[in-house]
Amino acid sequence: MPRITALGNFLRRTSLDELPQFFNVFKGEMSLVGPRPPIAYEVEAYDSWHRRRLLEAKPGITGLWQVNRRSRIKFDDMVRLDLKYAATWSLWLDLKILLRTPYAGLLGEGALAVSRPVRVNLCLWLLTICFSLIRGHD
Repeated sequence: MPRITALGNFLRRTSLDELPQFFNVFKGEMSLVGPRPPIAYEVEAYDSWHRRRLLEAKPGITGLWQVNRRSRIKFDDMVRLDLKYAATWSLWLDLKILLRTPYAGLLGEGALAVSRPVRVNLCLWLLTICFSLIRGHD
């Protein structure tokens, strides 16, 4: 297991490690809601149908699988949820996912079993919801 510094632990606990992703949203490279961007070595191991998740929706900070059992689900099920999101996208679905994200994060369901302070998460997600409404969905 990788060793985590005190600063890294604080950033993870408070979800401040996600802040750099907002720059990608501001630049238009990411959306607030969508499949999590994959790591290069993950893409190399994809089956052909897994690649659809890269083509059918812009990557996002949060998504369906993050609010549904998070890392407790198998990879294939995660891809299926990403594809379901792309096929059924609506502003209402994005809003529901954004509103459920702090709750899933606060419970730490399937995450790194790290407690998350309520104030920081709620402030971050309220900002994302406001930004999403202002910017709209690409």
